[in-house]
Amino acid sequence: MDSSSVSCPSWLVDRITNSGGTISFHQFMDWSLNDPEFGFYANGQASIGKK
Repeated sequence: MDSSSVSCPSWLVDRITNSGGTISFHQFMDWSLNDPEFGFYANGQASIGKK
């Protein structure tokens, strides 16, 4: 994959950089889904259920 075409949010880039530049897939998913400010479940955009 050409990394120049991949977009990563700056908050996530900062976290990865501060963690030494490499993180596990588990850590990536945990931050992406569960971060209290930016995570998918916390940001108010998740719509789970019939609606």
